Amino acid sequence: MKKLFACDFDGTLFNKNDMRHFKSVTDEINIIQSKVNAVVVASGRPLHLLKPHFENFDNMFFISNDGGVFSRGFDILFKQPIDKSKLKEITEKERIDFIAYGQCITYIKVSNLGKRMELDKFFNSHTVNVDSVDEISEDIYKISFFECQKEYEFLDKCWNSYGLTEYVAKGATKGSCLSIVQKALGFSSECTVAIGDGINDISMMEKAGTSYAMVSAPPKVKGVADMVVDDIIKVFRGDFK
Repeated sequence: MKKLFACDFDGTLFNKNDMRHFKSVTDEINIIQSKVNAVVVASGRPLHLLKPHFENFDNMFFISNDGGVFSRGFDILFKQPIDKSKLKEITEKERIDFIAYGQCITYIKVSNLGKRMELDKFFNSHTVNVDSVDEISEDIYKISFFECQKEYEFLDKCWNSYGLTEYVAKGATKGSCLSIVQKALGFSSECTVAIGDGINDISMMEKAGTSYAMVSAPPKVKGVADMVVDDIIKVFRGDFK
């Protein structure tokens, strides 16, 4: 049976401390896709932070920005952008510093010069400094606020740590985007396998016929998954033996 694999990136496919294993993972992905199956990499990262890790980037499918975008390489097939007029209103009214994620560029409004330089280095210089949302002409798919955890009617929280709270457009999740992927690529839920290690992967697992949590995942994620594994390659190979 042909399958669609929806795989989280950080902590699932990728561990920066073990690049040799990641090479084995990408080799296995190529084997899977040669069997006329499909793999979609589902990440909270923007596309420009995923591209350096995949030699075959232009021909791979991605859910990026925690469900804000479904694409083949940089070719966007479906998007759920944030309402920029509402975003401008709250960021200016509340004087919020932010990181805004577009398709290929990350936009930063940070008053602290040291922090701004750190962020520029982290995003591989794919950054533009702005003073207002007004300066951003393209769609925004995810927004990070510094030291702010408020609820907003047009945003959903997707991550909160290290003094940052990340938001996507209301209703945008990895799971909602996976439903679009399934329809676009012609896979049913029963033929979908989802693998992840974070709270933001739960919505994706709920859209899959079979789900796996990495052993490093928190209890809430393991409680949703059908099985717990310590290596994603075991998932890939187990379905094709």
